[in-house]
Amino acid sequence: MKTSSWTTIFLVLATAAVAVEPQNCKTMLTPPDIAAALGQGVRIQPVFSGGGQRGWRLYNVRSSRVLSASSIPEGSLMTHVCRVHARDVFVAGGDVCCAMDASREFEATVLVMGKERSIRVQRETGGK
Repeated sequence: MKTSSWTTIFLVLATAAVAVEPQNCKTMLTPPDIAAALGQGVRIQPVFSGGGQRGWRLYNVRSSRVLSASSIPEGSLMTHVCRVHARDVFVAGGDVCCAMDASREFEATVLVMGKERSIRVQRETGGK
C-alpha cells in the first residue's frame, strides 16, 4: 500500500508538472487577467475540495456578455482555463500556462447543472 500511495503522489505531481511546463507556454494568464476578460465586475473566487482546487466560482455574471450569452448562471464553477484544470493551476502557483496563443481569446470550461460547457472568452486588445 505504501508503494502505491507514493506512486500515486508521484504521478499526480508529474502530471501537474507536465501541464504547466514554462517552455510549452504560449501565453500566461493570471486570475486578474481571466476575471477582466470575463467582463468588468465579474469576480472569480477559488474553490477548494479534497485537498486541491476544484475551480473558480463565478459571481456577478450578468455584467459579462460572454457569460450571459452562454446562459451561465450566478455561482457556476469554472473548472478549466485553456484546457488546464484548476488543480494544476493551483499546483503551479496560480497562473495558467496556455499551450495555445491566448492573447486574443481563450477557452474556459464551466460546470452548469452538473454538465461541462466550454465557452470562448474574447480578451480586450490595446486598440479598443
